[in-house]
Amino acid sequence: MVCVLRVIKSGRGKILAIVNNHLIKIERKIMNTRFMKFIPIMILFFGFMQNYALGSDCVIICNKDVPENSLTAKEIKDIFTWNKKNWEDGSRITFVLMRNKAVLNAFSREYLGKTMMQYEMFIKNEVFIDGNKIPKSFKTDEQVIQYVSITKGSIGFISKEPDTWLVKPMAIK
Repeated sequence: MVCVLRVIKSGRGKILAIVNNHLIKIERKIMNTRFMKFIPIMILFFGFMQNYALGSDCVIICNKDVPENSLTAKEIKDIFTWNKKNWEDGSRITFVLMRNKAVLNAFSREYLGKTMMQYEMFIKNEVFIDGNKIPKSFKTDEQVIQYVSITKGSIGFISKEPDTWLVKPMAIK
């Protein structure tokens, strides 16, 4: 996890701290107290907690017949960028996307190192230039779970831990 912290003084006696693109205002009356020395620690803690929460905004799921029980972040990236097309046993991988912007953005940032828009552009490039098939995409967790449960070799991501035995959550190494 990476926490990016920038501190900026404003002209009105306030300090602005930007943690992972979120603005935090620190009032002057706080700056003149003994608690001031703890503010950087609190800001960093806030940033790390924010990253931790963002990481839990999506869960990788796969069809119960998939031979793997866990994947590395690199393997997930390879699957969702068409660099890994087969499971260990040689069966074909089919990945599915979620159209929920918050979940897709969390997934693409955490596992692909791209923004949602960058990933969407990447997919268009892969489809129109390299000839890959457009991946199926669904609006809800339930639709993704239903598709993954009936499609052999499929993998996808949803917003929360599935409460069903139809798919298996993939452990991340």
